[in-house]
Amino acid sequence: MVEQNIIDAFLEQMGPLLDEEPAQVAPETAGTEKATERYLDLMGFQLGDEEYAVDIMRIREITTLLEMTPIPRAPGYIAGVVSLRGNITPIFDPKKKIGLPQTERSNRARIIVLNRNDEQVGILVDAIIGAARVALGSLEPPPAVIRGPQAEYVSGVARDADRMLIVMDIDAITRVEGAAGSWKRVAEPASPEER
Repeated sequence: MVEQNIIDAFLEQMGPLLDEEPAQVAPETAGTEKATERYLDLMGFQLGDEEYAVDIMRIREITTLLEMTPIPRAPGYIAGVVSLRGNITPIFDPKKKIGLPQTERSNRARIIVLNRNDEQVGILVDAIIGAARVALGSLEPPPAVIRGPQAEYVSGVARDADRMLIVMDIDAITRVEGAAGSWKRVAEPASPEER
């Protein structure tokens, strides 16, 4: 019942955003000339103490933690696979891929299920922060201080009211190095030479 209340509150908060186009053009007036501003709808989430976001239009669903089946020989940042409505879905742990410290998972932890090309993938997050609408003009490239492994997984930084959200590059964070980019290659049986 508590979980349903959380989901209902979440859907209520997202409702107005889901009813609109993601990059809606909203007219604004500046003096006598009209200007248009395009917007990006983001879903914010926590990884440890850091706040990240993904494009809402890439999200299929958000679910509570499910029991995951480990994939033998998979990289450590693939937590396993789950079956969601008959679809085998790989679950990535972005904290492991980025190199953030691992923490105990709380009851606020979620799986964000995303569209990646023609695949469905999931990422583990510590908590959902909520939806935010940011002007595309306020989206900035990653600052130079974001270095190391984290830099390649960040597509930009967005300002939302009084906070900054690091916009995660979904394609990069769910790419499997050395497996032609697909988690399915990791799950394939070994060739006779590899056995």
